Amino acid sequence: AGLVAPPPAEVAVRFQLPAEGPVVPAVLVAARPLVALDAAVARPEAVSARLPREGGWLALDPAWIWGLRSADPNYWSEEVQVRVGPESTAPALRLWPAGMLAGLVKVPAGAEWPGELAVRFSGLDEKAMGPSGTEYCPIDSVTGRFTCRLPAGSHWLRLAAAPYQPVYRDDLAIPIGASASAGEIALRRGSSAVGFLRYAAGRPAAGIAVSVSPAVADPPRGSASPPTGISHSAKTDARGFFQVTGLVPGSWRVQVEAEGFAALTSAIFETLPDLESELTAPLVLEKPIAIEIALEPPLDDRGAAWRLRLFRLGPEGETGEPITGAVDELGVFRHVAVAPGRYLVAVDGSAGERVAREERTFTAEHPVAWIELGFVSVTGVVTFGTKEAAPGTLWFGTRHGARRIEAIVAEEGDYAVRLPAAGPWRISWSPKSASEGTEIELEPVEIPEKRRFRLELRLPDTRIAGEVVDEEGQPVADAEVRVTALAGSRPTLAAAPTDEKGRFRLRGLPAGPLSISARRGRAVADKINAQIGEGLEPPAVRLVLVEEVRWTGRVTADGRGLPGVRISLWPNLGPAGLAITEAVSGAGGFFEVDLPGSAVGIQALLLAPNRAATFVSRPLVPGTELAFEIASLGGELSIPTTTHAGALTSAVLVANGTLVPWPLLTGLLAGRFEGPGGVVSAFTFHALAPGAYRLCVGAGALRYLVNGEGQPPTCSDGLLVPGGLLVLEALSPDS
Repeated sequence: AGLVAPPPAEVAVRFQLPAEGPVVPAVLVAARPLVALDAAVARPEAVSARLPREGGWLALDPAWIWGLRSADPNYWSEEVQVRVGPESTAPALRLWPAGMLAGLVKVPAGAEWPGELAVRFSGLDEKAMGPSGTEYCPIDSVTGRFTCRLPAGSHWLRLAAAPYQPVYRDDLAIPIGASASAGEIALRRGSSAVGFLRYAAGRPAAGIAVSVSPAVADPPRGSASPPTGISHSAKTDARGFFQVTGLVPGSWRVQVEAEGFAALTSAIFETLPDLESELTAPLVLEKPIAIEIALEPPLDDRGAAWRLRLFRLGPEGETGEPITGAVDELGVFRHVAVAPGRYLVAVDGSAGERVAREERTFTAEHPVAWIELGFVSVTGVVTFGTKEAAPGTLWFGTRHGARRIEAIVAEEGDYAVRLPAAGPWRISWSPKSASEGTEIELEPVEIPEKRRFRLELRLPDTRIAGEVVDEEGQPVADAEVRVTALAGSRPTLAAAPTDEKGRFRLRGLPAGPLSISARRGRAVADKINAQIGEGLEPPAVRLVLVEEVRWTGRVTADGRGLPGVRISLWPNLGPAGLAITEAVSGAGGFFEVDLPGSAVGIQALLLAPNRAATFVSRPLVPGTELAFEIASLGGELSIPTTTHAGALTSAVLVANGTLVPWPLLTGLLAGRFEGPGGVVSAFTFHALAPGAYRLCVGAGALRYLVNGEGQPPTCSDGLLVPGGLLVLEALSPDS
């Protein structure tokens, strides 16, 4: 009220003043440029001004989104985002009385002090709407001392500086207009894990011992898994918080045993070098109950006891180690100390068959479950084409599936098996000789509800053979050759080893276009496309292994290294070269990744919590590192499916110059998009980095965009701005 109408490049700033603290006539504010709305505009300088406590106008470049906050020594505020335009008004800055935090940083002997300390703070009362955030406190390079401004009040603090383990402070009070001491902050290298422990009613479980142990019982030699027989422990504080330090990189679980409560084991989590792993969901202590599970029939076909594995189910799937045991002679499984909740009950036969997986919920009121196995006797013949027998092994449920029933296929092609249930079954076949491949998945089958059923299985009479050589043309033995379908619903079809002369052969693969690759150790071969079919001459395949090259890189955000970023990279190897390599940025945002030696460029997707999904493309220049900047703010991309929806399966999204085929796009961004459903007839991708986007549709869209070959696709394009919505149409070829 009472402010003069602003020029177009000014924004109105107002304050929400605190009820206590100093009373000053003006408040110092600062604004920094965050994201350009026009890529051609140079980054402006940060802006600061002292504005009346009633509010005022701040001149800002309208080509940018700005971050605005208090820079006044008397007040602290969160940063708010501002877009400048005619009659723009920034969100009111809520001011909190400020104080100072000071301390002394100690580092290992011979190490230099980090440049700054990231101090994350939050109020002790989780239900109160107090201030929270992160401040970056400069560290004096001579003395190791630091000071920085924080909102006054009692805080829970996390103090961190890469590459060291964070240090926590509980219930530290910052006085208004004065300084509080965090004491000595001793920084140490290593991995760590943090989390919260709660009672079922939601109260913090304070003073409870938690331990962290390796999740892999017998890690393979040379693996990153921690050695067995070691355990680290800590106690929860008043908030139920725990921090376990001194871990090494690998797979771990948290275990809690508290008197009067069911034993608790967390899901497996990974630790990376010099990074903290956070258990996102609190662990919950619950009173135990006694359960019973009755099976029919009570014993397996051999007259032996069924064996059960019970996996506790959480929001993200299976958690903790399974409860294991066998049924008694009546087919009843009993356990006297189980936490109530949802479980996946896996039933195994005495010979290791994975017979059934049933979900059950156990409570104090309903502690008993019943599982009936309705067996079907299945017989049949497996052939190549219409006549030639295909001896080997059938796997109902596939060899590595949740259900796994083995059936030996005799030399004449006959087999017999008893399945524990009717309904849909995935099936795979393994040849009798390992030199002819490991496993080929067949089309799923439907088993009817009958006591007996005959199922004839026909493998395509197709063949593929070739050789694997090194860069000198010498044969490579024991290389793994992998065949992937370029069309259809089963991408990975089969794998086979090479013999002592570098040769391989596969038979019975589905007809159609294939992609063939090979690997041995750190050497990989560029993928080769081939077409196979019954009656066709087998393609001659020659795969050349080239040593991988290790590249280093760094991910930054707002100029600071960002750890914990998931990086998915694929080399520029053409349509057959879309092999994904994964990496995670470590301390300081640094990462390492192995890429094929033949690659001349890479494309990548960067994903991190509370950041925009960022696609990048880079040439691979020897002697340089990969430098990626992840976007802070994003927008939404909507692709309607009301017309030409089927064309999306072969579509390519060009995101800021990065080519992303549709299956790769939906796979990498799983959890960040919504498909058509209900009244919505569109794919909507959330939090994508700003920039230029193009959607190209056509059967050969990727081949044309990579090599300029074939029919040009039909494309629609546009510019996505921070906080905006971009709609790209899947245009038909005649549009």
